[in-house]
Formats: sequence, C-alpha cells, structure tokens
Amino acid sequence: MIKLPFFLLLFFLLIGLQNAKAQSSNSKWVAEAGASGFLFLEKSGQAFFQLPRLGITRYATDRFSVGAALSFSSNPIADKILTAIGIGENGNNLLNFDAIARYDFKYSHNKLVPFVMGGFGLYFEDSTSATVNFGGGLTYWISPRLGIQSKSSYNLGGPCANLEAYVGIVYSLSSQRTPKSVCRLNSGFCSD
Repeated sequence: MIKLPFFLLLFFLLIGLQNAKAQSSNSKWVAEAGASGFLFLEKSGQAFFQLPRLGITRYATDRFSVGAALSFSSNPIADKILTAIGIGENGNNLLNFDAIARYDFKYSHNKLVPFVMGGFGLYFEDSTSATVNFGGGLTYWISPRLGIQSKSSYNLGGPCANLEAYVGIVYSLSSQRTPKSVCRLNSGFCSD
C-alpha cells in the first residue's frame, strides 16, 4: 500500500510538472487542498472528518470544468484535530474518490464564482460503495492564483448516502491574468 506522504509528494509533483494554466481557455488547471466532513444518512448519522482532501479541476469549455478529488478519513492528523476539539477519533478508515462536472455561473476571472456540480463518488471502507453526487459551492479568489472554496453536496446511493461539506484552498497553476478586453464589467482579476 502507498504511504500517505509518498502519495502526496507524487500528487503535487505531477501537478507541479504540468505546463498548465488555470480556469479559462488560456489557463486550464486548478489544484485544491482542504478538509471535508461527511454525515452518513444510512449509518445512523455516523460522521467522518476527512483531511486532507486533494483535488484537481480542469477547464473544459465555456464555464464548464471537470475534476477529481481524493480524501482520507482516518489518519493521525485528522484524529489529532478531532481529539483537540473534543470529538474523538474518526475510528474507521474511509477513502473517498469523487469525479465531478462543474458549471460556473460567473467567469473564473471574477473574484466571486458560484457553481453547481454533479458527478459520482466511490467509498472504500469495509466494502466499496458508489454514489451519485450533486451540489454547489462558491470560490472567492483572494489573488489571481489563490482562492478559498466552500462547497456542499448530497451524495446518493447505497449505504454510503451522505451529506458532505468542504472548505479549502484552491490554487491556479497559471501565472497569467485575463486581459481586460475579455473581462466582463472589468471585475475580478484582469490585467491592466
């Protein structure tokens, strides 16, 4: 089995070595890292905290993006955080993979970008379970490359049906800004 630090190093090396840009036809890739919480509906309200949750999103076409994320529930970092705030350990080992398609209501060069998403998830605990996911969220771009993202989703299917909430940092892998001639209402991160 791949150790978590080795996996994280490999994940970020693959992202970092891409000659890629973020969130528009000129700049295609965004990486995300954060934490998520799950409330399982079929398991008597059992909750999980997942840290880290790592993902990548790629611009596909006008306002549409596709992405994937991987998250872990039972690891020393997550357990220490839960113990520190008085919740205790996650207990079970839960690995989650999600693949999504996303529609942005505003262009990504705006500072505030609301979106809706849909896709599927795979949960690996005692057995494998699949879900159909749908939800929405909001990205606030602090700078042209760094943003804060919050999203929630309802993940429907089998024993792993759940509500999920996520908060994290998104990082554009592009150093380019959008020209003002393309910007709508000269908002967001447009170059001079």
